[in-house]
Amino acid sequence: NDIVIASGCKSVQLRAERDGTKDGRVYHITLGVKDSSGNVTTAVYNVSVPVGKAPAVDSGVAFTVTGCSP
Repeated sequence: NDIVIASGCKSVQLRAERDGTKDGRVYHITLGVKDSSGNVTTAVYNVSVPVGKAPAVDSGVAFTVTGCSP
């Protein structure tokens, strides 16, 4: 369970544990919201979990998790 989306899609839990032989973890979280008029917008948040003092490396998408839709 690297990514857990809470019911109601108002928060996520991300795994911070990493394998010291690999390049850390990089998460791209896309949040979509819709107002009462039906207008939709999105924002992307990037979260990285480095390996020690070295920065995390984005090695591309390993998997995708989908939650609620706006």
